[in-house]
Amino acid sequence: MDYPQVLNGQDLLQEDFAALKPYPVLWKAEHIINWTVRQGFNGKSQLSRVITREYIEEFTVNEFHPTFYETTKVHELDASGNYQIRIFKRQDPATDVPVVQGQIVKQPEKNKAVFYEEEPIQVLVNGAPLKFIPAWPLNGSIEGVEPILSPIIDKEVALYNKISRRNHLLYGAATYTPIISSDMSDESFQDIVSAGLGSWIKLDAGGKADVLRTPTEALQDMDRAIAASIEEMARLGIRMLSPESDQSGVALQIRNAAQTAQLGTLNSKVTGTMCQIIAFMLNWRYNLQLKASDIKFSLSADFNPMPAGADWLRLATEWYQQGLIPRSVWLAMLKHNDLIAPDYNDEEGRQEITEDMDMLVQKETTSYASQIASQEEVKRKLDDTSD
Repeated sequence: MDYPQVLNGQDLLQEDFAALKPYPVLWKAEHIINWTVRQGFNGKSQLSRVITREYIEEFTVNEFHPTFYETTKVHELDASGNYQIRIFKRQDPATDVPVVQGQIVKQPEKNKAVFYEEEPIQVLVNGAPLKFIPAWPLNGSIEGVEPILSPIIDKEVALYNKISRRNHLLYGAATYTPIISSDMSDESFQDIVSAGLGSWIKLDAGGKADVLRTPTEALQDMDRAIAASIEEMARLGIRMLSPESDQSGVALQIRNAAQTAQLGTLNSKVTGTMCQIIAFMLNWRYNLQLKASDIKFSLSADFNPMPAGADWLRLATEWYQQGLIPRSVWLAMLKHNDLIAPDYNDEEGRQEITEDMDMLVQKETTSYASQIASQEEVKRKLDDTSD
């Protein structure tokens, strides 16, 4: 996470200060030189230093073309445990190759690159220093682990290799080699060859050649191998391509519990990481005290609860009526089964129900009062008639 730099004592208008918001920055693997992990006070591993390498642009030398300077940033926790950024900038440009009339001019050899350290940046969040580095690995683990999707990727690569081999066989099947078995003279055979119908082989009369057939049998074997690979991957719960749906395509057909658990674990890790990032951004921007558990975020809809059916919903409704489950769980089940709109607001719904009940009671009261008045009117008329 990054934030527009605001210097101490810098005067900003209220609307300008309101426009400053934290924003995420993606660090690719090739940008990270190294990182260090230490044990925190709670016994959990914590990032203590992340070293990144990047190039910054400056237009001080040429106002039309930028000059790139190699820069190394050290994101670390100082001796007091506060987050700071140390910047080391290379003195000479990284791409100092002048071009004169389209010709590259060779430059003399330079001395060893020299980096100079700039003033460390002390990052403050709402006036207080950070006690951790605001950087999160995507899978939620700061330790080096083997990607859990490696077996799936290996099978994908093997499938693509089979498809590529099959395509090459198709190209071979599109060619043909005609054979002439005759006692014609060489001159007559040359006339046929010069007609330009392809490659020819001349055999003596009675000769036979059976090895020049197209590889149709090999194509059938490759098609069977490709179909078997796709079926095996489907049993593992993989479908990377899903043209009939707008979902991610992963785990659309779940038949293997182990692979389902791996994909679900990856989904949970990324979801938990995104909840932490969103909570941190809201806390930095609005000075809130949110926790990651306060954020509701789901990465993939493939692992959402499936529709339970009418019998199970009836049972869940009985649980709610008996007070065995809270109203929020009951409403979540109704939303997952498309019985109510996903954006249904329970507070507004309860208020509307209360207003409807008040209106119904008022209507019944008015009707009852009208009925009593009509009965009294009838009684009065009967009394007048008897008199």
